[in-house]
Amino acid sequence: MTIEHVAIDLNTSVQKINQILELDHVSPEDPWILKEYLSNKLQSQGIIGYPYSKLVGDFRDYWFLDTKKIANQQLSK
Repeated sequence: MTIEHVAIDLNTSVQKINQILELDHVSPEDPWILKEYLSNKLQSQGIIGYPYSKLVGDFRDYWFLDTKKIANQQLSK
């Protein structure tokens, strides 16, 4: 899957996806949105991905995250 494809699916730009990957001035929810998107893509293809080292657990367990934004895949502008 290309970054361009991910950007289209998440209704954003390639630049924004690269910012998220580099953790460059993004909201706390953005990496979680990308993680959930990629995890769901792998799961839908029957692929088991490697465990994440930093974004662990369920995003709903972190009080400071806007869970609605993550569930609705609403990246920051």
